[in-house]
Amino acid sequence: MAGDHPNPFDMGFGIIVSSLHKNFPGPQKALVGTKVADRLWKAILSGMSTYVSNMHVFNTYTAGLALSRMDHLRTYSKMMLTLTMDFDKALTAEGIEVVARSHRSPPTHHIWIRGRDRNDAFAKYQALERCRIYVNFRLLPYDLGFGLRLGLHYATRLGMTHNDVPELASIVADILRNSSSLRQRRRARLFNHHLWERFEASHSGIPPMFEVPSTSFLPSDEREEILSSP
Repeated sequence: MAGDHPNPFDMGFGIIVSSLHKNFPGPQKALVGTKVADRLWKAILSGMSTYVSNMHVFNTYTAGLALSRMDHLRTYSKMMLTLTMDFDKALTAEGIEVVARSHRSPPTHHIWIRGRDRNDAFAKYQALERCRIYVNFRLLPYDLGFGLRLGLHYATRLGMTHNDVPELASIVADILRNSSSLRQRRRARLFNHHLWERFEASHSGIPPMFEVPSTSFLPSDEREEILSSP
């Protein structure tokens, strides 16, 4: 959508099925698109209207609003991808074995970290979660075994900048190497609070369509850290 990746329609596909959450800054809705509104497309629409019952008007409106503002989507997408690449390099500099990217393909917003085995990967996932850094524990593709999947899309929406990357990488690397501790939890919380305070003070770099609800009504020690969710 933002032009940072090849368009499947240009690659010969006739229909795209996607979601409108995760890295897309929208509600949890599905997206089905077509290149040509032909007889097949009309049959698909007929089937969806019969078997799909998820017509929440507000979510439909907000999804359409996000899709209508391509200038903001392009800005957000480029920032998310450049922050992810910086974070990838910063984690590597911290000694974390990040799965290497192919330089022949467009960058993605995912960062993969392999575990020695399932138990090791799950222990790392739990250590990050105890510090309220939320990632995915999963079986990685391409026979890479169990590991972690990280992303910075939500942190980007909160106004994370390139200057924040080294500190976040240092926090995550410290937890991955040494598990969680009170010191690490405090360090992660401080990083999170600085991010939220900047956002709430100025919304710097965040277009209105990407704003998230304010947490100013919560005690500072109850705000959830949303740092690295894929």
